[in-house]
Parts: sequence; C-alpha cells; structure tokens
Amino acid sequence: MLFNIFLSILDYKHEFKLFYDNWDYALNLEDFFFLGWDICNKRDSAMIDGLFPISLDIDNNIYINNKSDINKWGLIPNLATCNKYLKENKKMVSIYVNGEKLKTNWRPVAIYCDRFTFSKLELLNS
Repeated sequence: MLFNIFLSILDYKHEFKLFYDNWDYALNLEDFFFLGWDICNKRDSAMIDGLFPISLDIDNNIYINNKSDINKWGLIPNLATCNKYLKENKKMVSIYVNGEKLKTNWRPVAIYCDRFTFSKLELLNS
C-alpha cells in the first residue's frame, strides 16, 4: 500500500466504495496507525462544510480556530473532543446547494494509515 489512509467506520463502505474496491481482508485494524478523528457527512469533512478546529475558505486558506483541539496531523486527537464537535455540527450546521437544504448525517470518522505511510508522514513532520 503506497498511500493508504482509510475510514474506519464500516457503514462508509457502501457510501465511499472507491476506498474499498481492492480491500485486502487479511489486514486488521491493529496493523494500522491511528492519526486522529474527523467528522464527515456524505459530502465532505466538517473542516470544509461544518464546525472543526481547522477551517478552509474558498481560496484554500487555512485557519486554525482552536489549536488545543487538534493534533500534529490536523485531526481531532480524541473521541470526547470529536463528540463535542459532532454535537455542534448536528445542532448548528445546515448545508444549502442552489437554495435547497441538503440532508446531512454528521459522523465521527477515525483516520488510520499503514506503517509505510506513517513513516513517511513522520519524516515530513519532523
């Protein structure tokens, strides 16, 4: 696996089939490194369409809204903090496209990567 960061929630298999087309079922979650938590709906990360400790604007400028709620990978470090943002997104965020309100289903998503990718990320982060 040259670069395999994947979503750990099994319900996403049917929503994001691209990630699982060639999944090797011999791999176990224990074979991967946990990077942190994201919050996603069926469209995007809360970083783009919702409330998250980091946000991006339309010009791809990055804003750190709450540095204490992110880890070195730019992800939420623990499930308790993730659940706090999840609750806020479910309560406060509505997404509209062409004036039509879209149905959102915000969910916590654990982000993992394989050993090879993790070593490359560690080099980039040092």
